[in-house]
Amino acid sequence: MILFCEECGQRNSITLTPSLIENNSFTCQFCHFNSPFPFLDQERQSTGSNPGITWEPKVLHLGPEAKKEGQRFQLIFKVTDIQAPELTVEPFQKFAHLITVKKIASDSFTVIVHPVGDDDILPPGSENTGLIYCEEHLMSWGTINIVYEHQVDASAEEDQTKQRKGERKEGVPHPSEEKTSGKRQGEQNENHEILHQQLADYKTQLHQAKTTSFRLQKELSIRRQVMDNQDCGILFINLEQRIVYANPVFLKRTGYSLKAIQSKRLDQVVRLTDSEYTLKEAMKKAIHQEKWEGRAFLKDAIRQGNWQGGADQKQSEEKPSIISFKYSDGQEEGQEKGFICLLHLEESLTSASPLKWGAQNNPGNHLSAERTYDALTGLV
Repeated sequence: MILFCEECGQRNSITLTPSLIENNSFTCQFCHFNSPFPFLDQERQSTGSNPGITWEPKVLHLGPEAKKEGQRFQLIFKVTDIQAPELTVEPFQKFAHLITVKKIASDSFTVIVHPVGDDDILPPGSENTGLIYCEEHLMSWGTINIVYEHQVDASAEEDQTKQRKGERKEGVPHPSEEKTSGKRQGEQNENHEILHQQLADYKTQLHQAKTTSFRLQKELSIRRQVMDNQDCGILFINLEQRIVYANPVFLKRTGYSLKAIQSKRLDQVVRLTDSEYTLKEAMKKAIHQEKWEGRAFLKDAIRQGNWQGGADQKQSEEKPSIISFKYSDGQEEGQEKGFICLLHLEESLTSASPLKWGAQNNPGNHLSAERTYDALTGLV
């Protein structure tokens, strides 16, 4: 799983282990800071449990005979939608001398609880978190409780009850004082629990936000690679005809930087060859017709040579580009209203081109590629 260091902010690829979960922190691979993470809450219960992971028996019950005899359990897991789960189960460190876990299959474990004896760490009548499990595919973890039952004979239980009553008679505070003190202590405990839970929730939300940010950065990187390898110029123009985005192909062939092109209107860069329409009229038609297509000269291409790198200015005049406008209504989340503009030399459109042109004559051709502008990533 991916965890972010609270000290340096670096992304760490962490393999889930029970010891990592029990320590409730991980060591950064870059700055070696021991960065806290709420794997377990204040009651030592899992903060990353998954409803798709279940197991039987749900709780390990030790009978009174566990004091002198070892007990064996068969722990079987069921993991939804995972054929070969990567499960690990270990005892909590304080129970490592009492509990042994053996993996016998990908979803099955044998748990051996050795004779408890007079070990104070697991007293009779107690319930403790005894085991930790983690599953790598679902990046999920959880805890399994162990209950140690005991039997007390009636006479001994009666003596204990009398003894407790006698103890309460000596030095018993006034009922009103006891009530006030108990109320105050209860409020303090409640406030502490609320604060602890809020901090745990904040850390979890912060980690989820960072993980989402990393996923978006990865997606952005992939989309940029795709855009960098297109063989046509691609622009995104807002409703005011300002250029918002230009792909690297367009920038390279016109000599503009991205910062420079973003300060220009489309009519400062492109001139339609057909005087029947202005750029504004062509873009309006794209709203109603879904697409509009024609021919245009790149004004800077005329000055610097054509897109193929030729130096003959007259030759570049004779080779206009095919220009296509498609309207994006920005209805989907993260998208912006505007126009996607594709510019491609007609002679370079072949059957092997990623852009498939129809057989109709201009201006009725249509692109098969569907593109939208993502305002979040800044890509078409």
